[in-house]
Amino acid sequence: MITIAGLLAIHSVLGRRGHFNVGHLSTSIGEFVVKDALLNQHSPGNYSGDFLITDIHQTHYTSAGRLVIEVRAKLDSMILKNIGASAGVDAEGASKQESGHEITPWEANTAAEMAFPVGNVLITRAVQSLIENDELNPIPYLKRHAVGDWGEICSEDWESNQWALENGERLLSCYDINAEGESRLWIITEADRSSTTMLLPSDY
Repeated sequence: MITIAGLLAIHSVLGRRGHFNVGHLSTSIGEFVVKDALLNQHSPGNYSGDFLITDIHQTHYTSAGRLVIEVRAKLDSMILKNIGASAGVDAEGASKQESGHEITPWEANTAAEMAFPVGNVLITRAVQSLIENDELNPIPYLKRHAVGDWGEICSEDWESNQWALENGERLLSCYDINAEGESRLWIITEADRSSTTMLLPSDY
């Protein structure tokens, strides 16, 4: 259990049982998705405050044919400092709400933080096994990839990625890991930015 200051972006989404609020919490120890009922007490908007986190866990689910990976924080309580200061959602958020699309951590993040769209995030069975066995948290590596940190690659490959980023070609990152004998995680985003795949060298 920890109390920590942070920034909470609350969005209203349409679920099977009607509209409800979800949040994206940014703190000094990380960024988390919040899906607690206490968010429904507040209007959509951006708030600063202090948050009592009782649990942090990773979860994943399939939505519209793609795998969504989340790190969720469970809140016991929160003290918001600017209630009502920035209620409402932007036009893009409103259109997603009306279509019943659930906002993912990537959509909740500011677009300026990402160097390119990652599209549908896919993982191989081997990567999924590592996640389910709590041997790998893929989110930090996915975030590094999305902001243009290509990981442990040579300078020539780094320059190739920079060229591919500017010219709409395929992007490849490589990161050192230590998980059940696996030492590398590869992340590949297709040239059309429609999908990003996380895989291991052993998948080949």
